[in-house]
Amino acid sequence: SGGSYLSDDMVRLRATSALVDFVGLSNREAMRAWDQDIATLGMPLWDIGPTSTTQSPETSFTNSRREVFRPRKEFYLRLLERPPGRS
Repeated sequence: SGGSYLSDDMVRLRATSALVDFVGLSNREAMRAWDQDIATLGMPLWDIGPTSTTQSPETSFTNSRREVFRPRKEFYLRLLERPPGRS
C-alpha cells in the first residue's frame, strides 16, 4: 500500500462511504465490496464475512463515518456541484 496505516485506513473509510452514499449500498454490502473487490494487498479490511453476525465492524464503520464525514459532508457535496474550471 505504501502509505501509513492511518492513511490506508482513511482510504478504506472514504471508499466504503462512497459506496454507501453514491452507489446506495448498505453499510454491510459496502464493507463486503471493499474486502472482496476493492482492497489491494496490504490494505486494511473490514473483515466482515458472508456469514458474520457480529456488528462490531459495522459499528466501527458507522462511528468513523459520523466522526469524520458528518461535519464535512455538506462541504464535499458542494464541491461536486461546482462547474468545471471553478475553484
